[in-house]
Amino acid sequence: MFYKISLRPIYLKHKIVFRLEVNKVLSNNSCFYVSCIGYYDTNVKMKKIFVNTERLGFWLNKGAILNPSVWRLLKFFPFFS
Repeated sequence: MFYKISLRPIYLKHKIVFRLEVNKVLSNNSCFYVSCIGYYDTNVKMKKIFVNTERLGFWLNKGAILNPSVWRLLKFFPFFS
């Protein structure tokens, strides 16, 4: 089974927050996710990102593939090297 880590927008009133989630690649229902491992808030002056690094490492060890947008987002932060 293949997994991918991607960003999914969550539309709140007057703002958008992105959820960092793990999805099955070959799933028929792409609206369901396997695990939520963090979020990215673009609406504050200093953009906030929260990532559960234990779960991120767990899914990467299981062979999960990072989406290019997630890769660009995470490579600028010190916890991901």
